[in-house]
Amino acid sequence: MTSSTQPIDSTATASPPRRLIDAKELGRLLGCSWRHVLRMADAGVLPWGCKLGRLRRWDLSEIEAFISSGCKPVRPNGNGRR
Repeated sequence: MTSSTQPIDSTATASPPRRLIDAKELGRLLGCSWRHVLRMADAGVLPWGCKLGRLRRWDLSEIEAFISSGCKPVRPNGNGRR
């Protein structure tokens, strides 16, 4: 029995791969320490990022959009935890 399905073109439907960066790389990008990056994310000044187990990573395109929009705090008043 043969199948009449066509091969799927994965380039037409696939989204570009996400580049996830850690706090040290984000700190280099922003010009601050990795500890300050974590403090700013906890305070709501930076996007929270995503947690992979115990690790926190940020999507580089999301950070670039955050910077290009003027670095407005993610949560109102910049306080509170998630």
